[in-house]
Amino acid sequence: MAGLADVAFRRGRYDEAEKLLVPALAGRKKLAPDDPDTFESWHSLGLTSERLGKKDEARSLLTEVLGREHAVLGKTHPRTLDTMRELGRLDAEAGRTDDARKRLAEVIAARRAIASAADATPLDLDALAKLLLVCEVKDFRDPKEALALSRRANDATGDSDPAFLHTFAQALFDTGDRARAVTTQQRALDRLAAQAPERAGYQAELARYRAGK
Repeated sequence: MAGLADVAFRRGRYDEAEKLLVPALAGRKKLAPDDPDTFESWHSLGLTSERLGKKDEARSLLTEVLGREHAVLGKTHPRTLDTMRELGRLDAEAGRTDDARKRLAEVIAARRAIASAADATPLDLDALAKLLLVCEVKDFRDPKEALALSRRANDATGDSDPAFLHTFAQALFDTGDRARAVTTQQRALDRLAAQAPERAGYQAELARYRAGK
């Protein structure tokens, strides 16, 4: 998601994001239908529709872009996996348990293969860690594995990335280390830009860890 639409989405102004994304996607489809930037706008509009409560529209958009991502990028490309993961979440929320399990199991397996590769990036490690912490199919969650992955991501970046620290704090909390979760989440906040849209969410998580909830 790019530019003003990204800012609007991250600040929860989904109507505004939708108004920006609809014409942007229409233009991109005409000029470069199989460009990764087009897929990004397509995916973003799907997420925005979901946040606006337009579940069927969101599913349609994400299903459409997934087909193009499969064909152009491949089934295990990170962008393809992001779209599969969102469809898995929609399946779970709609009570399509079997579909959710199948889709999310495929995403986790692919993410594990990527994370275990010699050239895995901190972003690859963090993506799998986050999924293992919050997966809608609860028996797929694995906080201990997520903790190890997140520790690697933060070691590789020298504890400098607030998003990776945020994931690490949740992994610490979910594995029972409340004290370190609090200090790690505070470090994430300290590294986050003062006007970052995520700031309120980070502060809420810090309060939750302090309360032990």
